[in-house]
Amino acid sequence: MPRSRPSRRSSYFNPNDATKQVVSGPHIITGVTAELRTFLVAAQRDIFQGYAARQAQRGDQVTKNGFVDYCGVIGQHKAFQPRDGKHKKGAAIDIDAKFNPWTVVGAKSDTPPFGGETPSNFRTGGKTPANDAELKRMRTAAMIAYERALNFTFGTKSMDMSSRPLTSSDSPENTFERYDRVNRALRLYMNCGFESTKNNSIAKTANPQPRSLDGIRDAIMNAVEGGFFERTELPFSPSDQAALAQFQSEVAEDYAAMRKVCIYGSWTLDKGVQGFTSSRDPCYGIMSHRKHVVKCLLHVRVNNKRLRWGAVHFGSDESGDMMHFDLGAIADSLKSTTEPNPDGIFFAP
Repeated sequence: MPRSRPSRRSSYFNPNDATKQVVSGPHIITGVTAELRTFLVAAQRDIFQGYAARQAQRGDQVTKNGFVDYCGVIGQHKAFQPRDGKHKKGAAIDIDAKFNPWTVVGAKSDTPPFGGETPSNFRTGGKTPANDAELKRMRTAAMIAYERALNFTFGTKSMDMSSRPLTSSDSPENTFERYDRVNRALRLYMNCGFESTKNNSIAKTANPQPRSLDGIRDAIMNAVEGGFFERTELPFSPSDQAALAQFQSEVAEDYAAMRKVCIYGSWTLDKGVQGFTSSRDPCYGIMSHRKHVVKCLLHVRVNNKRLRWGAVHFGSDESGDMMHFDLGAIADSLKSTTEPNPDGIFFAP
């Protein structure tokens, strides 16, 4: 007698659960310069006021743990790092680096240039025409993955993760939504095609396989029940085997493309070979930041100056650093240091 099929509910998934895992240890593991601390404390104050207002509306108490949950900070973040750039001055902070990669961004797949992390060997003579062409191909593939995810989730490929100057009139709310829209779509798309890893890390040599056709069908139906699609009709009938097979093939291609642009640590690209140790899991999307946190970080002004967000303010070739916030030109007058916490470097509360 054949075994009965388990209910779809037994394998229910929530694509947002991927970003709810907690990394043990302190959240802040290196310090920031006094100038950056001023911004962070002001932003924290604004975030807390939003939390307190929400609690008052609900008739609930304000608590430390409640505020931590409201911020949604999952893992560790660091400021000072003994390398080049603003981190060496304690003038930059990477928030939840594990869940906020330096990934590819742009307007749409047929409109380069695309931002993203530059291979480390490009700074030491490795930027040959052939290597540069391969990098552009990799970035284009990631943009195509975004568009497929958007079409799957929203019924349209429309997107805009293009960079903006720091002086742009784009509001913090609109800036966040431009990126989070793609993030939500990618999470749903990838989770319908693959089962997420437990630690958001995949070794380069690993070869994750997509869900079976039945698994994809069940995942899509569970997503429908959970209300995760943001469109009036499904992209295809879950009973259409040919459509399921095409989805399986495309999502596997896009999963591989996203792994190549969401790397842990520095990486290289030479003669078509990409050198890295491990990547993030595309099922986690490209961002874990909460809207109210990013909104407050980008809204704060100190002496009429504002923070840069690496996702959008690094220019058309290098934007996409989701984890990174820094002082921008304010840091130009600050001195680099070789000490992990010198005078003037503080922990933000």
